[in-house]
Amino acid sequence: MYATAVVGDGKYRIEVNVFSTDNGLIFHMLGGEKPHVGAVLLYSPGQTPTINPLPEHKDHLIAQPLAEMLIELTGQPVAAVAGVHVDNATPGDLEELKKNTRIATDLIMEQIKRDFAK
Repeated sequence: MYATAVVGDGKYRIEVNVFSTDNGLIFHMLGGEKPHVGAVLLYSPGQTPTINPLPEHKDHLIAQPLAEMLIELTGQPVAAVAGVHVDNATPGDLEELKKNTRIATDLIMEQIKRDFAK
């Protein structure tokens, strides 16, 4: 494991794990009441990203910022799986989940910037 962040509790819990390979990074961003595979993203330097959400899913929206930051920092391919679900989510629930994904993204980037600068 390269970097990890867990933010929030219960249905607002977001977990991000980043794994390093010889040529690229893989991460998952999961959480809520039902962590799942809701979207898969692939970013490759100089290419248009491939973003594949499942029907009726918007999970790619939470993973895109981290994927974009990672490829910009490292210049390496980035693959991601995202899935966060809360049953009957209210606007307040969605805001709390968005806040926690932003915090988790910031924590991951702090770890990777520190390691990448070595």
